[in-house]
Amino acid sequence: MKKKLSFLLALTMVCTSLVMSGCGNQEKQKPETNQQNSTQITTQNTGKKREQVLNVPFNGEPDSLDLARVSDANSAAIASQIIEGLTCVMTVDGADKAEPSMAESWEVSDDQLTWTFHLRDAQWADGVPVKAQDFVYGITRVLNPETASPISANIKFIKNAMDVVEGNKPISEAGVKAIDDKTLEIQLDYPVPYFLEACAGTAMFPVRQDLVEKYGTS
Repeated sequence: MKKKLSFLLALTMVCTSLVMSGCGNQEKQKPETNQQNSTQITTQNTGKKREQVLNVPFNGEPDSLDLARVSDANSAAIASQIIEGLTCVMTVDGADKAEPSMAESWEVSDDQLTWTFHLRDAQWADGVPVKAQDFVYGITRVLNPETASPISANIKFIKNAMDVVEGNKPISEAGVKAIDDKTLEIQLDYPVPYFLEACAGTAMFPVRQDLVEKYGTS
């Protein structure tokens, strides 16, 4: 039980350690600036620092804080609030639309099967840069049959994904690789119209391999 608690705490630290800068345009970031100004004014008037706390209600406990095992609504909601995927989903004119998040830009091949993402600069709380390899590890960990992830089917469109999950092919043959620290390539088995929206899902979140290996998986 102590080992499991340590692992969940470690994963929570990993999740909260990602430095998140806004997904969206500058207008959507203005309220944050105004909030900061408000805090400064309060500090000047009272001479004391005011702690800011965001309270978010949930109707139950999350099933897991392990990103490879986030399968219920509460767990997914928490994960999506404290860590970023390649994209984020915004509602524009009543329709969901994928916007840049950790990936600041991307290209797709003519056959819609090869996607290349270019990551923006970001750091984990300990100062380690977020790298494309963190996404590779997070995605392949979901596909690893030893993980037994309940959300592996969410990314079944990745090349060889189901063969990897079923143990028919090695993890190395999954269609995801780091071209360099800031460039991630994902290959698909077939064109997926909602692929960019799926990139915002927890199954494709980055994960620090060194911390998972340090704290274990159970």
